[in-house]
Amino acid sequence: MNKLLMTRILATALLLAACNRNTRQFDASGTFEVDEVIVSAEQNGKILSFNVHEGQTIGQYDTVGVIDVENIALQKEQVQASIEALRDKTADVTPQVRLL
Repeated sequence: MNKLLMTRILATALLLAACNRNTRQFDASGTFEVDEVIVSAEQNGKILSFNVHEGQTIGQYDTVGVIDVENIALQKEQVQASIEALRDKTADVTPQVRLL
């Protein structure tokens, strides 16, 4: 019981010693407001580099990262080749109509 009483007295003394009796006034006070911005990429792909750190200010047209879009480019070429192959397979019936 004596240890508990001594612990409480010590804690109270430390608490009172920690209190500041300084009467200085604040020189400034206020509230910080932040505008949160979500940045998204126009293309999907693997991120090759990302050169932005939290709190860094960037301009409107600054490059902040590089995305590998080779897979998307290959898919586009594949679709274009498929369209061209379908055009080649589609028969032009004009010569047959002329023959008849």
